[in-house]
Formats: sequence, structure tokens, C-alpha cells
Amino acid sequence: FELEKFYESHARIYIYGAGKYGKRIKRYFEYRNWEYECFLVSKEEDVIEGCTRYDTVMIEPTDGIIMALGNKNLDEVLRLVKNMISNDQMFLPESVVERPVSCELISLM
Repeated sequence: FELEKFYESHARIYIYGAGKYGKRIKRYFEYRNWEYECFLVSKEEDVIEGCTRYDTVMIEPTDGIIMALGNKNLDEVLRLVKNMISNDQMFLPESVVERPVSCELISLM
């Protein structure tokens, strides 16, 4: 229900992370017939079909980003994006949040 509210309240949705968690989110979007712009990744070497490097995308205030990353990558990405987007533009799926997170990560949220 929280993801549905997040989806409906943003003009465009991006999925940050093209790995295991990102692919799960993609499958759920397909199941719900929802659209998303693309996967976002941090490094050029991670760019595959359907992916764009985060720093090449113009994120608008009406856009939302679903953080579909493991703890190690989530820590790094939150440091990268925390000053570029507002908290209401980020969604952390329960599957991510329920895993143990570092104290530093909690302070970023």
C-alpha cells in the first residue's frame, strides 16, 4: 500500500539499482502494469540495457526514486543522493529496510 501511494504521488518513477532487488521491483511493476522510467546506477560499468547513470538524469521535484539496493550499496547511494532529492522523493522497500542497517544509514534517513 505504501508503494502504491508513492507511485501515484510521483510523475515519474526510477528504480535505483539494477541487481537482485531492482529486478524484484521491476517484476512487481510488471505485475501491477505500472511504468517506470529506467533503472539508475552509479557507475558507468554498471550500465546495461534499461539503465542510466544517476548523474546523467535530471530528477525533477515531482519524480520518485525507489531504492532497490543491498545495505552496502544503499549506504553509498544515500550519501550520493541525500542532498540532491528530498526525503519524500525516496522510497525504501520493506525488504531493504527490514535487513540490518548501519547506524550511519539510519542517520541519513
